[in-house]
Amino acid sequence: MRIGDWELNVSVNNSVTVEHNIDGHPCIASVADAEFEIHVRYHGAGHFMYKVFVDDKDVSGCWHKMDADCVSTSTQRRHGSVGKVAHTFKGWEKTADGQTAVRSFVFAKVAADGDGEGDFSRPIVADWTRGHITLAVYDAELYTVTSTRCLSAKADQGPVMSLDEATMVKNGLSTTAGAGAVSFIRSRQKRVGEVSIRVPRAPEARRKVAELRLFYRDSFFMLLREDSCCGGACARQRAVDEARPTRATELRALADAGAGSSGAPIRERLVGFTETRERIARKRPAAGEAPIDLTGSDDEAGGEQQQGERVPLADAFAVAAGTSSVPIPVD
Repeated sequence: MRIGDWELNVSVNNSVTVEHNIDGHPCIASVADAEFEIHVRYHGAGHFMYKVFVDDKDVSGCWHKMDADCVSTSTQRRHGSVGKVAHTFKGWEKTADGQTAVRSFVFAKVAADGDGEGDFSRPIVADWTRGHITLAVYDAELYTVTSTRCLSAKADQGPVMSLDEATMVKNGLSTTAGAGAVSFIRSRQKRVGEVSIRVPRAPEARRKVAELRLFYRDSFFMLLREDSCCGGACARQRAVDEARPTRATELRALADAGAGSSGAPIRERLVGFTETRERIARKRPAAGEAPIDLTGSDDEAGGEQQQGERVPLADAFAVAAGTSSVPIPVD
């Protein structure tokens, strides 16, 4: 999704997901037990600080900078004149002893509340308070680093509140953002004397300039809402896809058109050709035997074919099409 110059996307199993619009909310389909990554990109000018939240949980516990103007020393050193305009979050980040561990994002299955299955007959109020990924962007100020230090990441991985089964199913909340495999990255460091950017120290001085929120829902929910998804465009596209002829239907139509009211003769020849090809494959020489040349002419083969000899592939095609009387050997 994109609002203004800011863009927020999610890839699942290394593939960018398709964004849908359901009841005015941008949504993507989650895949149970699949890993996902969060991509942030800025298309404008200036410098900002931002955070990413999954279900209101900070994925790293620290601020990240977007420096398109290259005003900070670290941006100039790492990105040159291009500036830092994009970042990918691969998981929950936590720093210890100067090293940052990253636990990959995973769409984990959610267990229903053990108190009961819930009442499926009662109307369920749409719950858009969970199952979302949020990008919050703030203005930033320049400052000079006075002491060398590593940035400390501390992801917020609190427990997931359970739901009764009826609410969970009807709201597409059978998955949540969990944690998977652990990897390690080099901790970011700020050095004394460098110019950097930060959010204003006083909370009242901070100004939010953009907020993007992308929801994730399971495939069952997406299917239930298909008629209203994207203003009905998804349902119309599915109808077009289902009406589009497949290769098999095109072949049947071609056979019917070439054989009058019935395509049985051509179908029989096609089946006969398939069976012939399978018999030829079964008669291939075993390991160590000399291969049989299927490309030679009748003259080269001795002028007369005996039962058990191989039929040239061109003749097999001719028999399947009904234009040759060459006998096909039968086992």
